[in-house]
Amino acid sequence: MMLGVRTMALVAAVVAAASGCGSDPACHVGSEGCACTGGGACDLGLVCDGTLCVRPVQDTGTDLDALADTLPDADALGEADVEASQCSSDGDCDDGDPCTADTCEADWGECAHGPRDADGDGYVAASVEGTACAGGTDCLDDVATAFPGAAIVECSDLDNDCNGNADVDDDGDGHEDVDCGGDDCRDDDAATIEGDCIGVNECCDGCSKLNGCWPDAASGLMWEDPPGATWSMYHEEAAPYCASLSLAGHGPGEWRLPTISELRTLVRGCPASEPGGACGVTDGCLLSTCRVDCGGCTWVEGSCYWPPGIEGSCSPYWSSSPDASNDGYYWALSFTEAIVYSDSITNIAEVRCVRPGP
Repeated sequence: MMLGVRTMALVAAVVAAASGCGSDPACHVGSEGCACTGGGACDLGLVCDGTLCVRPVQDTGTDLDALADTLPDADALGEADVEASQCSSDGDCDDGDPCTADTCEADWGECAHGPRDADGDGYVAASVEGTACAGGTDCLDDVATAFPGAAIVECSDLDNDCNGNADVDDDGDGHEDVDCGGDDCRDDDAATIEGDCIGVNECCDGCSKLNGCWPDAASGLMWEDPPGATWSMYHEEAAPYCASLSLAGHGPGEWRLPTISELRTLVRGCPASEPGGACGVTDGCLLSTCRVDCGGCTWVEGSCYWPPGIEGSCSPYWSSSPDASNDGYYWALSFTEAIVYSDSITNIAEVRCVRPGP
């Protein structure tokens, strides 16, 4: 008897010999040596042996008519299963799993579902939309340069090397790299906070601060940290205090009271008061009329508008810059709200001395 097209395909699947590169992801579904489509179809002249598309074995001597009688009728799959495998676009193939890339095989109109690698970097997504993906290793599947073992991007808030920590704190000890404004001089060693800074700077050694200073990589200045004075002082006391300071191997005459522009280099998180911000008070503009947009930012309990790792009170600090419009007044900066204002010498404020960095 004559066999139908569907029956012939099923017969050929039984008698075919497996061969080829079915595990090769470069294989085109349905082509010789590659995976069959989801519905068990292959390109013209090929048959599916249940896994791979191969050329049919020639003249096996098998009674095809008798064999066909023993094969299950393809209609037994049910109309719902057949319809589910048919598609005209990728949108028809959504299987509801965010971890799979759902595509429609145009040659056969059947759906294929593979592991998701949205950025094409060769690494499968570790999670998508909050769903963990089995076998996934790519922590940022929308960034092609982020994958396990990739080089970190210094000061980046992203986890480019996929080690579970943002690059700015690559060892995950909760302290950002000192070159990024943090206080971790060894950001590849979670066992240390300050890091091994001998030979790197004068303000820390091993696991702790040394000599009570903090170097600011952004400005190149070295700051007294924490402030050595245990009390607020009048302005007339502030400059002599700094001039007599001996700290970090630098003796009297090497430390001084900072200018208002230098104090502003310590501001973090309040753009108007940061260097170059909208606040008009600078070393080049010391009149009262310069105080425009200097009102700072909203007070946040328990925090200061300065770099992580800096110690001391957030209270106002004296600068060496006089208010050119008012005798007996000097510019000051409160890190509680990052406010720049003019204060009378009859009042007291904190003092933090500074010197050029090494």
